[in-house]
Amino acid sequence: MNIFRFKFIVSSGICKSPVLFTSTSKEAHFILLFGTFWKKLQRAFDFYKFFSIIFFLSIFGCVSSLNAEDRKGEDAGQDISQTNQIEKKLETDETIKLDSKKVVPASNDEADFTVDYDERISIKERSDYRTYVNGKYSGLTYREAEIYLLQTNSGGTFFYDGETFVIQDTRKNMLSTIRKLDTVYPVQFEYAPESDYAFDNPYHPQFFHYDNGFPLLRNFPFIPNIKFTDLHIGKKWEGKSTVVVRPKRDMPYAKIPVYAEYEYKGKTTYLGMPVHKVVARYALRNTSNGSDPSIVRTSGTRSADIFLNPDTQAPVFIRERTNEIFEYQDGTKIENKGNLLHFYKYEKNTVYKDRILLPGDIKKGNPNNIGKIDKIKKEITDKISKNKNYTVKKTKRGVQINLKNLKFQPDSSVLLSTEKIKLEEIAKILKAYPDAKFFVEGHTADVGNPEGQKKLSEQRALTIVNELVNRGIDSSQFMYSGAGATKPIAKNDNDVNRAKNRRVEITIMQ
Repeated sequence: MNIFRFKFIVSSGICKSPVLFTSTSKEAHFILLFGTFWKKLQRAFDFYKFFSIIFFLSIFGCVSSLNAEDRKGEDAGQDISQTNQIEKKLETDETIKLDSKKVVPASNDEADFTVDYDERISIKERSDYRTYVNGKYSGLTYREAEIYLLQTNSGGTFFYDGETFVIQDTRKNMLSTIRKLDTVYPVQFEYAPESDYAFDNPYHPQFFHYDNGFPLLRNFPFIPNIKFTDLHIGKKWEGKSTVVVRPKRDMPYAKIPVYAEYEYKGKTTYLGMPVHKVVARYALRNTSNGSDPSIVRTSGTRSADIFLNPDTQAPVFIRERTNEIFEYQDGTKIENKGNLLHFYKYEKNTVYKDRILLPGDIKKGNPNNIGKIDKIKKEITDKISKNKNYTVKKTKRGVQINLKNLKFQPDSSVLLSTEKIKLEEIAKILKAYPDAKFFVEGHTADVGNPEGQKKLSEQRALTIVNELVNRGIDSSQFMYSGAGATKPIAKNDNDVNRAKNRRVEITIMQ
């Protein structure tokens, strides 16, 4: 099961039956109501049993030891408004601590990041809108985000930990302005299909610890728990989801609950591979708690073509056509017309004798087979192991190459001519991965003011990108940013350590 498939199940405690229905089926609506009633009845019965146990144990003087459980029982009865308040607090709490089970990067700069995970999921979200402000055309707005998540399953609860790389490029009259990485957001959430939280929040069953507005689609598409066949062609159903929008970059994102209508269209192909096709349509009507408070009204519609993997029925591609209007308290009206594309990739992994294996490796019975990231690291290390200008390590993001001792003109992004030869070897390595994304991040020593450090680190990262593009690497593979002096790998107490901090890192995102 994955985060994008929420099973539509009527649970009786005895059996769980998936239901596929049309929007006009009275029987389906009756089943929905009965399932909701039965779930509440189960909770009431469990609550009764709980207090019976307390009464029995109190005879032996054990009541005091059960106070914590008593409070847990009270929490289970919270209504949806209380849950939304908790969710809102978590979304805005920047000091929340990661669960001890979550992934934490290694502190040693040359140490490999290691984690046991079930699946690595990458999502690319790309929007291309014609934007109108108060009825006047203001240009084309292009936004792109790359989301990388590690999925782990613990007792039926799915944990997701990763990052979102956000790029925004606004163009007017087809002239490009700026194209660079805006920011990197942490993403962390969990999903327990049978939890009370998921049951009480059908529009948004994922519980977020870090929520910066990505992914944009929550519980969408809503796919019934059946295997599609030709007999289902033309079948319709409905589902509750949440979409995230952010019409104004300087304002918070808004979460909009939607009720979508779906129809199964049958089998087709996508990029040469067989897929199931589903179409969906929904309207944008209002926003939920914790959203942008300046939005007073939303309207418009979206339609979507959804392509599913025939085996897992997880989405591989979604194309949305949008026509939506957002009205603000200050009287501003923003209208977006265009397309929103979602691309999904999944990489399953198995841990065997402390090595991450590629799918199918266990069947081959070869314990020396190593996973994709391990394989890339070994390939690169073998090529440049004798070169002291580089170090290679595994990170949460992928395989990172640290370009050490790169010399630029003082306080400048101009690379010294003697240094360009170092990039020849790096270019040859990167050309071996034409389908990968490369994240280039510049770093400076802690000298000067933070704003100047960040600007200089961005400019130096861009210099390296341009040098590598000039050596034949596709520019679309690159994302770049600058961290200034915020991520030192050594103390800034002498010239040697400051030289270590002046570096450019290239991460092969896989």
